[in-house]
Amino acid sequence: MALKQNYNYQSIYSQQIYLNSASASIQLNGSKKSNCTFFFSDLIKFDKNAIEMRLELVNAQIPVSWYLINSTNNIFTITVASISTTYQFPFGNYNANTFISTFQSFMGSFWAVAFNSITNKFTFGYSGGQFTLSDGINSIFPIIGFASGSSYTSSGNNLLAPYSVMFGGLTKINIMSSTFNLSNADSKTRGQVQTISSIPVSTIQGGYILYSNYTNFKSVFRNHSLSSINIQIQDDFKNDIDFNNIDWTITLQIDVIKEVIQSIDNLDDVYKNLTEEI
Repeated sequence: MALKQNYNYQSIYSQQIYLNSASASIQLNGSKKSNCTFFFSDLIKFDKNAIEMRLELVNAQIPVSWYLINSTNNIFTITVASISTTYQFPFGNYNANTFISTFQSFMGSFWAVAFNSITNKFTFGYSGGQFTLSDGINSIFPIIGFASGSSYTSSGNNLLAPYSVMFGGLTKINIMSSTFNLSNADSKTRGQVQTISSIPVSTIQGGYILYSNYTNFKSVFRNHSLSSINIQIQDDFKNDIDFNNIDWTITLQIDVIKEVIQSIDNLDDVYKNLTEEI
């Protein structure tokens, strides 16, 4: 009688997880909807035969419902006659023309802003004389043509911004999670980050980003079990995106590579075991 032999091979076990912010168990930042936790009942348990676990963002449907100017970038300070006043520019989506009209209505008739469409720069004017423009913690400067962390004093009544304005908004957003132990890195932290994937912002305000992982990129992670998943969506400066209460959806896939050990008597057993794994 032939003795049984053990046949070892590797197989991939995949599971997709469909997440909708509307059904999050906990909204950690309220109507911003960019820090959500989802609870599951025994989502995944990794046994001792698991060799490697991989995480993939398969697709995402993300509303571009955040404001260009928001709580992360709307602060500036004006100093006139040694008196400094800090302002918070109204939240909203702007271009050069709507910014000018809002600035003048917001600041009053003593102020004026001109836009040069050839150089793409603003000139700020104040009829009361010389002034200094400086930024706050959440600086509006990069949008209106000034360098963050700097201050600029007018020549007489006028101040020409040294750089171009930029009303294009975010170039990408980052899908992150505190649940998974990942080994990705970015230039902000210069080390490991919790980013699953970065998604280009490929549509205008009011539209939807429709993302698919065409590269099939997967991150290796090390977790023994999963009963909840946290998802954070942030910009490159670690600011939570404010979706203004509009929901997003994403699909995650977890692949577990396992070592499978099967006992076989003959080639028919080999064929049977392989087909059961497919």
